[in-house]
Parts: sequence; C-alpha cells; structure tokens
Amino acid sequence: MPFKNSSKGKGVVIAEIKIGLDKTLIATTSHLKCQNPPKKYNSEQRASHEAKETLRILQNFPNVIFGGDMNWDEDKNGAFPLQGVWKDAWIELRGGENGWTFDTKSNPMLQCSYPLQKTLDRFICKLEDCSMKNVEMIGKKPIPGIYYKNKKKLLPVLPSDHYGLILTVYLDARDVS
Repeated sequence: MPFKNSSKGKGVVIAEIKIGLDKTLIATTSHLKCQNPPKKYNSEQRASHEAKETLRILQNFPNVIFGGDMNWDEDKNGAFPLQGVWKDAWIELRGGENGWTFDTKSNPMLQCSYPLQKTLDRFICKLEDCSMKNVEMIGKKPIPGIYYKNKKKLLPVLPSDHYGLILTVYLDARDVS
C-alpha cells in the first residue's frame, strides 16, 4: 500500500499469515522516510506521518508485527508514536540495553568522524493471541574473507550498514487447542 503524499513511492508491504484455527498474524514492513536533509524535504514530519499512517492502517488487525528501517531518531522526533496497545519489541524485551542498529563506533562499514548511535530499525507489535519472547541483534560480524577499500585501507564487509533484528513470537498457549 503506498503512503499518501509519498514523493519517493514509499509504502507498506503487508502479508497475512495463518497461525492457528481462525487466527492470523499480519507481518508488515516499510522503510520510512530518511531524516536527511530535513530542511529540504521536511522529513521529520514525513517520517512521523508515515509511522502514524502505518499504525492506523494496521490498527484493526488483532496480531500485527511491523518491522523495518523506521529512520526514527528519538533525539529529534521524541518517542516512536505508539498508540494504545502497540509495543516496541526492543523496549519491551530488552529495555535496559541499547538497541543501536546504526552504530558508527562498532560497525566498521560506517566510517564517520563523530560517533552516531541510533535505533533506526524496530519491531512494533500489537499482539492479542501471541506473545513476544525474544528479540536479538544480528549481522554484527564481518563476512569472512570479504573486504572493500575505503580511501587508503581495507575494511571488512558486514551484511549491512545497519544491524538486523530477529523477533521470536509464540502463539499463546490458551489458543493452541
């Protein structure tokens, strides 16, 4: 589904997965508008609009996992616009730990003159018949034997410039019968 007023053709991809007798899980992803350059595209407001629009589209489904590169910067945007029963999986399951999926200090693929550590990638969930059990960060190790040359040095290649997230969700026991 395309976002209203998206100049870049952005939208949300939605899949319906049967998870039990008469139960479904909506798995959805998007790449929300990047924050840079904010003056030219008013991207902070656009990211907020896209996030709210996605949650509004998905609000009537009982079991939803919305994951992707949200490009959300708490320092600029404040807290992600969770409404009602929506939960951020990292905050719920690992709230005391940093969830920096974009980290210029630890990711050798991101060469930057200043440290930039942000939680850009997330899982936002609304689950009536399921429970979040675990979320973990992946893709933090270089791919063996693969390098690229940046200016004067060889740098390792990781799966992405962002670390990935894996979310484990279980169908609640009361619904298994």
